[in-house]
Amino acid sequence: MMKRFSILLIFTSVITSFSIYYTVNTNNINKKEINEKIILCLTTEWGKDAILPNGTKYKITEDELPAKLKCLRDISKNIKKISNLEENVNNIIKATNKNNKFSYLCHDFLHELGSYGYLKFKQNSLILGLDSCGWGYYHGAMLMSLKNISSNHIDDKITELKEFCYRLAHEPNELVVTESRKKSDFDQYADVGVEGSDIFTIPYFIDYSKFTFCGHGIGHAIGESFDKLEDLTNYCSTLYDIKKDPGYELMQRNVETELTGIGAELNGIRDIGTKIDDECFSGAMNSIMIRNLFNKENVAFKYLSNGSFTNIDSIISQCSVVTPINGRLVSNCIRYAIAYSDILKIQEIINYCNNLQINESNDFIVNGCFAGLGQKASNTLFDINEADLEENKDSILRRKDSAITKLLIDSCGSEKKGYCVERFTLETLQLIRDSRAMNNICNEIFNIIHKETCLKAVRIMGTIQDK
Repeated sequence: MMKRFSILLIFTSVITSFSIYYTVNTNNINKKEINEKIILCLTTEWGKDAILPNGTKYKITEDELPAKLKCLRDISKNIKKISNLEENVNNIIKATNKNNKFSYLCHDFLHELGSYGYLKFKQNSLILGLDSCGWGYYHGAMLMSLKNISSNHIDDKITELKEFCYRLAHEPNELVVTESRKKSDFDQYADVGVEGSDIFTIPYFIDYSKFTFCGHGIGHAIGESFDKLEDLTNYCSTLYDIKKDPGYELMQRNVETELTGIGAELNGIRDIGTKIDDECFSGAMNSIMIRNLFNKENVAFKYLSNGSFTNIDSIISQCSVVTPINGRLVSNCIRYAIAYSDILKIQEIINYCNNLQINESNDFIVNGCFAGLGQKASNTLFDINEADLEENKDSILRRKDSAITKLLIDSCGSEKKGYCVERFTLETLQLIRDSRAMNNICNEIFNIIHKETCLKAVRIMGTIQDK
């Protein structure tokens, strides 16, 4: 069976070329046919004699995800109404919930539909209630939001997207917030005190895990539309205006003091699900590295080979230019550059990060290296137990949890903190969309800090990934 490394590598931000929607044998089909064919694009078994609804035939040289996304593009161009777009998003969610075999495709399919939706319906495509599969639909829609607009309208558009994130993360029921605070050691909600229109209430509670995850989509838009690290850092760093957000200090204080009983040793997990500007930059770097690795655009960085860095020294040197703005952005820059450089091998990265842990005084650089290692390791999940996967043709969820835990421990076991484990957990959770299965994996980890980090990541992000 063909390796699926490329599928994992591009999970969080799909390879897309949205300017052209192919028309081969897909014109003038009715709504029912559109719906049926889109599901067939998703669920057709990719193997010998397979033919997708757009006429694409199986080739041993072609990976499953790009072929199926092209099928989706070919069919979805026939969607004429926003209601039909929304219906197909929900159909994909239901299909992947029903059959876990296709769960790993859900984010990418919704990402694709979101981008088509924004190109077709503009701001009307940002519909509440489609926050499933790692928020693929919203990230895809936002990706297209800055395309072909004049520079003097960019700030307004970004503000518009941020306001949508507020609505998306809004929890109107004060009882829900109160009960959550009683049950959890992590204060998930913040009262940001937003005054406003008919849809806002005072106090205005937001789930800041959702709020910042929404910011990843804004970052996609920035990374898709700008070519310089300076632009990425400037736009994302100004996304949060502390003076205009009275809840910011509260949110940060909650995060800085939040512990799970291990104490200060768990500093490595305190940034999960927090600052929207950090998550924005993460989304921007995601788009930049996709453009480099798959589209061969060579933007933002120098000395790439086929869109990939050839050594980590070059990554750290070029990412360190964002240090004066925000150290966590340096970490995110290093993380994505490592994770999306397929020339770099796992053992090489492990050795490099271990050396940094001993000799590097800048924690942001060390943390970024280990986070990149965790994401890179998660990207290789389809390479383990390949023979078993060929036999049962099932998803990663059906593999032995111990095999995944072994990969996690082998890759992340030498880190003193938890950045590698955190990232491995979050990336894997996006694939399997099953907090129960991920908790089982976490509980097999013998290092107590790493186990708590893993479980923490599942608790905070599980509600986003499971839907």
